[in-house]
Amino acid sequence: MSKETVPQSEFNWQWVDTFRALAETLSFSAAADRLGIAQSNVSRQIKLLEDHLAVNLFQRSRHAVSLTQEGVEFERSVLPVTSELKQRLQAFRHLKHEEEGLIRLGCFLEFGQSYVCEKMLEFQRLHPRIEIQLSYLNESEILQGLSEGKLDFGILSQAPLLERLRVHPFMKQEISLMVPAAMHRAPPELIAEAPFAAYENGDALLSLLWLKSFSRRKRPNVRFVVNSHRSILDAVATGGILGVAPTLSLESHPHKDRIRIHSDYSFEVPLFLSYPSRDWLPKKDLALKQYLLSLAKNPN
Repeated sequence: MSKETVPQSEFNWQWVDTFRALAETLSFSAAADRLGIAQSNVSRQIKLLEDHLAVNLFQRSRHAVSLTQEGVEFERSVLPVTSELKQRLQAFRHLKHEEEGLIRLGCFLEFGQSYVCEKMLEFQRLHPRIEIQLSYLNESEILQGLSEGKLDFGILSQAPLLERLRVHPFMKQEISLMVPAAMHRAPPELIAEAPFAAYENGDALLSLLWLKSFSRRKRPNVRFVVNSHRSILDAVATGGILGVAPTLSLESHPHKDRIRIHSDYSFEVPLFLSYPSRDWLPKKDLALKQYLLSLAKNPN
């Protein structure tokens, strides 16, 4: 009577997770701690994987564990594929309920406080299963967050040139010269000599106003630097100092009666919606993208 052939074990995703943990730690005990299983279970799963592949993936001795040539090749060529496949299977599995989860959005402080926060609360009322994490950041922090996958969306003042980021024109933000109430009709020569508060050294908005309306050679008389447009308006409200800030930032200022927008010096700057480029957007991200772009067409 012939001996029956023993069927090969069905492939198990857990073997790959165990291989990854052991390949990264090169320690059965450390891999067991990472996975929260017994050390003997790590050994068993690696043995099942090796039997399934009919190769040795690790060299073992009393004092050391190392990858064989086949183990190195498995780590290099198979792990990235299995990681992506698991993510796609997970996404497909939850496709029905994909319009839920966390969305991380980065934008500028004043624009966020005066406009975006209210709109995000409105979006959340429409999509109660989606959690919004809104962060107030500067331009470089938003770009870094998008590039590193720490943000899902960002609102920027310049269209990023990175291929891995997609970008859409969002809306235009009005920028104005803010002056103390007594100076709301000040002539150009007086403004050109007045002290200014700036958002930073080389304040982009102040520089843009200066080049448009005053001088390419002479610089503004910056006497106070603070990275908050709210604080710039505080300085203007005390009198005798000027600043350039988003017009929206004046609406919620507690001393806006002491501040005036100089009607001769206002201009618009574009804002852009950016997000990491990918083959497909989860439903939750697609919902926010469509909502934000609808705001671009109807900002009120």
